[in-house]
Amino acid sequence: MAKDILWFHALIWEALLLALDKELPKVIFAHGFFSIDGQKMSKSLGNIIDPLELVNSYGVDGIRYLLLTSFAFGNDGDVSLLKFNEKYNADLANGIGNLVSRIARLCENITISSIIKSSNSNLASDVEVFMKSYRPDEALKRIQTEITLLDRKIHEDHSWTMSGEGLKRCLIPYVQKILEIANNLEPFLPDTATQINEIFSRLKISKPPSLFPRKK
Repeated sequence: MAKDILWFHALIWEALLLALDKELPKVIFAHGFFSIDGQKMSKSLGNIIDPLELVNSYGVDGIRYLLLTSFAFGNDGDVSLLKFNEKYNADLANGIGNLVSRIARLCENITISSIIKSSNSNLASDVEVFMKSYRPDEALKRIQTEITLLDRKIHEDHSWTMSGEGLKRCLIPYVQKILEIANNLEPFLPDTATQINEIFSRLKISKPPSLFPRKK
């Protein structure tokens, strides 16, 4: 809830629940306000954000990511529409979107004989710790670090120069890691996570259309 109605929900509502002998909420979380390019949203200024326009431009998952990573959840935050394209291209189009395409394209040259499960690491526990602290921005930053590390690993391995069983041995850990990343992305980008799981859970993997097409 917004911080300007905290008093009602933290005091009056609880009093009503107590009077009715109902269970009280365990946590009440109040978030801050959004401003636009340093200005308060105002009809007279004409800087009201149309959510449908944002969804049409960036997709539902894209907007979730851009808003969750723009500032610490709970604080007042300034939304810079001019920076949305830059962040979208850097983190989504060139980040997870490019990584999925890169691994899937390499996998077109092999046949995976059995369904691959995601790898096990500290990623899930780290994400859980951040979420218990109500920091989805830090959770996504941690996932983004894994995306960067995997992309760097692929570059260092030069797997695109390999073939046959050597390529297969190299690619299986990539697929395991991208599935792990997808599983941890699911609470934030559910549609994207579903698409990644579908792509890499097939016996024959093929490069999909871009998950996040670049913006000009």
